[in-house]
Amino acid sequence: MISFKDIELQDKELITSYTQNSPRRNCDLSFSNLCSWRFLYNTKFAIMDGFLLLKFWANDELVYMMPIGNGDLTKVLDALVEDAHREGEPFCLLGICSGMCSELEAFMPGEFQFTADRDYADYLYLRTDLATLAGKKFQSKRNHVNKFKRTYNYEYTPITPDRIQECLDLEAEWCKANNCDQHEGTGNERRALVYALHNFEELGLTGGILHVDGKIAAIINLVWETSTAFPVYWMPDSAMTVIHWP
Repeated sequence: MISFKDIELQDKELITSYTQNSPRRNCDLSFSNLCSWRFLYNTKFAIMDGFLLLKFWANDELVYMMPIGNGDLTKVLDALVEDAHREGEPFCLLGICSGMCSELEAFMPGEFQFTADRDYADYLYLRTDLATLAGKKFQSKRNHVNKFKRTYNYEYTPITPDRIQECLDLEAEWCKANNCDQHEGTGNERRALVYALHNFEELGLTGGILHVDGKIAAIINLVWETSTAFPVYWMPDSAMTVIHWP
């Protein structure tokens, strides 16, 4: 029997000791996402035989992430299947990439059916591409940035502890204008964002603020996992393309 437990802030070092050494590039494995969204997905974790195990509920369905670590994968997968049966649910793995399909087939041939779901895909960009916006495919973004630079007096600054309240004020202002709390999706995003900002340093986040004419216009939070930076939250605003650019 696997002893799953709730994810807490103090579990960051333990969980990231597995995720940061993994070659997988998946925003669902970032500790800040796991911790900030646990209220919605009831996310739990366990350590078993050298593997990090994650389970949660998505759209009221029990799902697991592919175990992260090294060792006897077949034994760990069998334990997860047993855990799902004990919950009275079918065993389902979420976030499986093409390389993992062959890995699963090698360990448990013919046991899985693989289905692609575009809604769960991550968009990955090279840092150099976003920094330079070179090439034809970034033409529209270059035009947007150049127009913004010509039109506005702006400043980009890092998020520091003394600026957290300013970010919270922007979040509250935007949500009031867009009736966040009246919509489940934006209401959940608000709860996760507020938690992340209140625990900015503890979660290991970094981020930036875009001021336009001396007033905060947009924010972005990033978390580094392996060699990839995942944008965790941002404020939907006309300045969004620009805040991704610096």
